[in-house]
Amino acid sequence: MSDDWLYDGGDPPDPGDRALLDALSAHRYQGAPPEWPKRKPGRLFAAVGAVLLAAAAVFLAVRILAHPNGGWSYQVVEGADCGACRLEPGEVLVTDDSTRVRLEVGALGVLDVAPHSRLVIAETGPELHRVVLEQGRIDALIVAPAGAFVVSTPAGDVIDLGCAFALLVTEDGRGQVDVGSGAVEVRHAGRAVRVPAGARTTMRREGPPRTPRWQNAPDGLTSALDAFDGGTGPLAAVLDAAGPRDTLSLWNLTGDASEATRAAAFARLAELDPTVLPTDEEAVRRGDPVARELLWRDASANWR
Repeated sequence: MSDDWLYDGGDPPDPGDRALLDALSAHRYQGAPPEWPKRKPGRLFAAVGAVLLAAAAVFLAVRILAHPNGGWSYQVVEGADCGACRLEPGEVLVTDDSTRVRLEVGALGVLDVAPHSRLVIAETGPELHRVVLEQGRIDALIVAPAGAFVVSTPAGDVIDLGCAFALLVTEDGRGQVDVGSGAVEVRHAGRAVRVPAGARTTMRREGPPRTPRWQNAPDGLTSALDAFDGGTGPLAAVLDAAGPRDTLSLWNLTGDASEATRAAAFARLAELDPTVLPTDEEAVRRGDPVARELLWRDASANWR
């Protein structure tokens, strides 16, 4: 049986349907079709915006509650227990040769403090946590927005970009950073370098951080970079020793103070990695940060 009569107003073939239609006909709507209410432009977007704003407010409130402007609790992993251990801003945490401590960095993560270390909380708050590692070693696991956690050392600042890393500071103030995941930025003496997972850089009081290289970089490249950074070797030796994956080191050299170094490093990088998208070489020569970020994006895709 066809049901088209329901839509086109025809007579139903079934006698029972005809009887039902006749009984209901007295209640049929006779007026003009009702006018649908008009929706105001932007109403949906305003509603979505209000929801997002409310969510942001909740996130901010949770973040403030999770990052109190106070001390951090810790536990002794190896050594004599201290009970309810807590380190307040300005206090010095010193571990002896047999003590290992796990320090909670607010709600951002943890620091494992190795024996024979000396650490101070310099700043703690909703937007920034900063510690000073005077000597020793920490292993950090941080989940936070870039720049929310900083470790200051005698040889510069290590800025967390959301990662896991190990930082060693010797008694004479030299340092070394090895990154396990994510990345860090190291700043000192007018230079900033970026160290991704699997790479390292070394730090010194008397000068800027050395150019990052992979932890398993070939000896030839390591020696050439150390000589160049120390002012005793030519850039040409670095360019010759660099292989396709060493574009990490070359990218960091595009941030050098010398325009000639920036240009030569970019040219060699583009030669070693032809998959990078065209980049404005003139902008790289000027040290333009946007051009360098685009270059990082393309080159880093081949480091995995």
